[in-house]
Order: sequence, then C-alpha cells, then structure tokens
Amino acid sequence: MAHIGIVACSAEGAALCYRTICLEAFPLMGEHNHPQITMNSIPMAEHMRYIEQDDWEGVADVMLKSAKTECLLTTDHWPLTTAFEST
Repeated sequence: MAHIGIVACSAEGAALCYRTICLEAFPLMGEHNHPQITMNSIPMAEHMRYIEQDDWEGVADVMLKSAKTECLLTTDHWPLTTAFEST
C-alpha cells in the first residue's frame, strides 16, 4: 500500500489535502480505507515570517525542511502543496 506524506503549511490546507486523499481513496480502496498518511507541520508563524517579506525562497526552504523530516523520508508520494498570499 502507498504511503503518502503531507508537508503542512496552514492547518486548513493540510486538512483539505488529508480529507481529499481519504475521499478519493474510497472508490479505489473501499469504505474506511485509505493509504497510510504521514504529516509534518512546522508552525505557520515560521512560514509567515517569510511570506510577509515576500520571500518565497524562504517559504520553500521551510517547506523543504519539513519534507526532509525522518517521518516523511519514508513516504512513497508527496502531494503538491503550496503556500500563497492572497491579494
């Protein structure tokens, strides 16, 4: 079975990603079944430090640091998650 890793930036985005994986798995894997999911979340405050400075490379570095945690290094797939600033 696949093991999916989620790099969380916002709680809302990570929750939506988790829920989407579970909902999409239902027709493929059956009721109450989904791939193993591991999530790592560096506090949003660390992301915001860079977002507020319009430093998107800094945001990417924080997300990469999260992705490199031991728990996510063992996953088969990482969903593409993004950080963005609305205008």
